[in-house]
Amino acid sequence: MVEILAQTEKYDAVEVAVGKAVYPIYIGDVLEKLTEFVGNSKYSSVMVLTDSNLVKAGHLKTVLDALKKSGKKNSHGILRAGEQFKHKKYYSDMIDAVDEVELDRKTLLVALGGGVIGDEVGFVAATYLRGVDLLQMPTTPLSGADSSIGGKVGLDTDKGKNRIGDTKQPIAVFQHTPFYQSLKDPPIKHYGYDSGWAETVKHAGIDDGLHPQLGTQEKFIDYLEKNLEGLISFDEKVIRHCMLRNAIIKGNIVEIDEKESGMRVGLNFGHTFGHAFETFMNRILLERDPSGATVYPHGDAVGVGVHYAAWLSLLKGAGLTKSQLNRQLDIYQRLEIKTKLPKEAQDTFEEIYSFMSADKKAISGMPQFVLQERLGQLQKTGDAQPDGSEAKGGYYLQPIEREVLKKAFEMIK
Repeated sequence: MVEILAQTEKYDAVEVAVGKAVYPIYIGDVLEKLTEFVGNSKYSSVMVLTDSNLVKAGHLKTVLDALKKSGKKNSHGILRAGEQFKHKKYYSDMIDAVDEVELDRKTLLVALGGGVIGDEVGFVAATYLRGVDLLQMPTTPLSGADSSIGGKVGLDTDKGKNRIGDTKQPIAVFQHTPFYQSLKDPPIKHYGYDSGWAETVKHAGIDDGLHPQLGTQEKFIDYLEKNLEGLISFDEKVIRHCMLRNAIIKGNIVEIDEKESGMRVGLNFGHTFGHAFETFMNRILLERDPSGATVYPHGDAVGVGVHYAAWLSLLKGAGLTKSQLNRQLDIYQRLEIKTKLPKEAQDTFEEIYSFMSADKKAISGMPQFVLQERLGQLQKTGDAQPDGSEAKGGYYLQPIEREVLKKAFEMIK
């Protein structure tokens, strides 16, 4: 189980043990802690990789200033901003960014940014010099809640998201939540902040997020529902507590199942459809804007995907009730996260089904899904995988009949 290390006025901290990797996650005002952590480390130098958006926001300068105080030599590189560049064809550009400064294995690589940067830099850290150490520094609610924890890193291909990847556990995660204040203004507010809470709502929908050191028995879904206004108004206390719950939920899962043989697949709730829908929407947006600068918000794709998976849960009698489905839907909608198919996707079941059939969890071209038993709990389908091999923490995937998939599709229009 994840251990809560500290709950101070400035930050919260937990420790996650995943396989041989044991690392802390700091949440809150963490820059002084970052300086201390790096200063006491074995590394001779630190390199920060980020993108142009973080430079404009001033976050790169803030982090470099903190690193300078550590006494370690530091450098930085700038990657192109946007999901469209998290693609295998840009991998050589990513490697060039670190190769130019001739890093060695005593250099710590820092991923400063959202989920795209975390995936890109994580994959570079996993492959450059056959592996260098990685520190994740997420700057959005989406990356803080999900992608920075657990070690999944990778790149997209023309066939879909994250089809090339590795597991690269960080040596630490530093989530400086004051960075979120830079996401207050449109158009970045929806893309970077509002839709960024989609993974947090998903976590509350699949796990109660309880912990004996937490000092409360309030389920995460109940806390979230009561404190939505705090998230909407950028309340630092509410943000920190939500991120602490996220770290507990995801940390506990990946401690049991690092490689996704069993219960970790539950974190993909809503993502089989969500990723397929996101791929479809991005193809439409690419036709409209060939530069690739406009992409569909991942958080909105997760919201639509969770709505779809909830309907599958209801239609298959997994245990989720209609009132629970509506309650979950209301939380997404109050956060202004999309949950329904836009007009251009409403007659596209066959095309989206083809993307789901190519999902990495599909078996012989048949999409597999995770269903909800109730709010805060998934439906476990067995103790082992279908072929009898080990499923750490239990098996949660199941195939769904095509006609049921199509019916759920109709319900989210």
